[in-house]
Amino acid sequence: MAERNVRIDPAGYLVIDTRAWVDLRTGGPEPALTTDLRRWARQHDEDIRDGADGPDEPPPKRTGPHRARAWCHDRGHQVREPSVIVHAETRLDAQVWVLLASASDGRRLAVIGINHDPPTVYLDTTCDPWWWCDADSVVITCPGGHSWVWRSGREVLTATGRPTTLTTVFGPSLDAPFSICPNCTAFHLGSRTIPCTCDRSPWILCPTCGQRCSLTLPHP
Repeated sequence: MAERNVRIDPAGYLVIDTRAWVDLRTGGPEPALTTDLRRWARQHDEDIRDGADGPDEPPPKRTGPHRARAWCHDRGHQVREPSVIVHAETRLDAQVWVLLASASDGRRLAVIGINHDPPTVYLDTTCDPWWWCDADSVVITCPGGHSWVWRSGREVLTATGRPTTLTTVFGPSLDAPFSICPNCTAFHLGSRTIPCTCDRSPWILCPTCGQRCSLTLPHP
């Protein structure tokens, strides 16, 4: 049931591909600004080391968002609110921080750090900064066109935007919306003679028409 940008792991947890999540919110990297940011950060880290009190004195800790904010101020880019967004325990498959800014030439930017990689400057194409705060929402869709937006926890939005819950839509099971592959179930119950070759990850079956659903990311 895995999709390119969202998958269900064998334990029944949703995992969002971080790169796909970033791609949906940006117009791609800004190479010149990224190079400038990384060069600026290296130079200023060297300045800090040179100014240490002694050879054994460690330099002050400077985080990626701290450097990005200082770079923006130095280069005349305006930091936008919410200025720094951190995703550490979400459905994303990596830890992410985002700093939103407006370039001196008017472009909207998103400076993004993934895990411990050097940050990259992207062109921000979202219509609302809220999209950068949402690292959990996925869209459940079946071939028959029925769909729901599953947010964090058990909160679900219908196709018309009405809030509801997983229990209301998919039933009272604590495993909702997941179910075991029906072919695997049939084989174990003896009503199917050929073993299933699926990856044994949980499925989501449409509660309206019974077809197997897919998972995607909502588009900003």
